[in-house]
Amino acid sequence: MTFKIKENITAAGFLLVTILILLYQASLPIWRGHLQVDVVTFFNRYLFFVQNGSYKGIEINEYQPGALLFFLIPGLFSKVIFYRLLRPYYEALIFLLMIIFSGPILLFRFELLVSIFVLVSFYCWQQEKKHLSLFLLGIAVSVKVYPVVFLPYYVFLFFRNKRKRKDFVQFMLSFLLGLMTPIALTMFMGLSIQQILKSLAFHSFKPIGIEGFPGMVLTFFSKIQNGIYPQYIGGYGVNGLLPKSNLFNLNFYNQLWIVPTSLFYLFLFTREKKAVFRYEIAFLIVTLFLIFFKGLNPQYIFWFLPLVPMIKLEKNINFFFTVIFFIMIIPLLTQYVYPIAYTEFLQGFYSTGRSTEIFFLNSLKNILVVLLWVNVFIWTFWRKNEN
Repeated sequence: MTFKIKENITAAGFLLVTILILLYQASLPIWRGHLQVDVVTFFNRYLFFVQNGSYKGIEINEYQPGALLFFLIPGLFSKVIFYRLLRPYYEALIFLLMIIFSGPILLFRFELLVSIFVLVSFYCWQQEKKHLSLFLLGIAVSVKVYPVVFLPYYVFLFFRNKRKRKDFVQFMLSFLLGLMTPIALTMFMGLSIQQILKSLAFHSFKPIGIEGFPGMVLTFFSKIQNGIYPQYIGGYGVNGLLPKSNLFNLNFYNQLWIVPTSLFYLFLFTREKKAVFRYEIAFLIVTLFLIFFKGLNPQYIFWFLPLVPMIKLEKNINFFFTVIFFIMIIPLLTQYVYPIAYTEFLQGFYSTGRSTEIFFLNSLKNILVVLLWVNVFIWTFWRKNEN
């Protein structure tokens, strides 16, 4: 038996163990209680289509066309295979460790579907299959909007490569084709343009999430200014701060991420002279977006975590172990706050001000995300050339 076969068998064994651990956790009430809520909603969307033969007439729908198609099929296997094919053996194991430290939440959400489209899109770009890359990114955006933050990076690389401007139209058409394909399919299945627009607008009405960085800052500010912690409100599928706790109107927080992300792109334009795609820059873009986004829902950490195994960490052993520390502790704290201690987080801390330790652990998680971003930023732009 060759060494390569042994590595593949070991990776498959770790995958099986990971799945068994997640399935066992998913069967326990302490995890299942909160996690199953979204799955019920997924099933209801599927059931509506099965019973009516169409999405026409669905009154409340917060999911985009690509997500609705996904509810009618399921990415852990494909993600492990992706890492195993493209990166060294240990990177696939790092991914599995991240999954274990995150708990069974990915069995109840569809973040892996989006991230596999994003990763394959990045891979196709590196392989000079630019149109396929943009097509896949468009599909990813049809499932969840957030991958659109990568589009300016592709545009940046396009012009850094000094391609002809007339090719830019074809470049963008590939993205639009990927975006419109799931939309056209769901419209054929009865979904209307108005329903699609409502699903996008739905998220703008969500309150500022208690798990994210803006919610953490506002909670601290309320304590300093008023002497008490704010209370929460449930609405639009999330638990967030009461509107009276907001320093500005909700639309300000909906658009807050635009400023730091734009500044980073401006910095990238002046600092980055290479016309080569780099996973660490993609990581910095989406993580910065999440830091300033109004809600860091637990599953959202898988918007940036799957990019970590693609960064060539092995070039610097100190940086390698620093990042490993962050990507194990962040999901561990995330799953403790949600779902394990979430009921007490809501009914204890955000109702009566007790159980402050849960809030501080959630704050530690947010601070670690920021520190991880800072470490990757410094390593990306100011590291010494070890070669």
